[in-house]
Amino acid sequence: MKAIDPRKLEKILSEDSRFQALQAEHRLLDEKIGKFSQKQYLTPEEELEKKQCQKLKLKLKDEMAEIERSHRSRIKTPESGGGSG
Repeated sequence: MKAIDPRKLEKILSEDSRFQALQAEHRLLDEKIGKFSQKQYLTPEEELEKKQCQKLKLKLKDEMAEIERSHRSRIKTPESGGGSG
């Protein structure tokens, strides 16, 4: 199986607005979870919010992975048709 050029995939993903939105939200959730993790004690409300953020972060990661797989499969698929002439 031919390896995919990571730079090509990165370029495609950088132009995918849905992927970029998911990535930005994922980053914000990561920061929020990090702030919760720095606290010595969380209130029950904060604990619940932290768990919700963690679940949403995983969901976003799955969505980003699906978009990446979709782009990878398009890169692997040889373009049909054409020859010279």
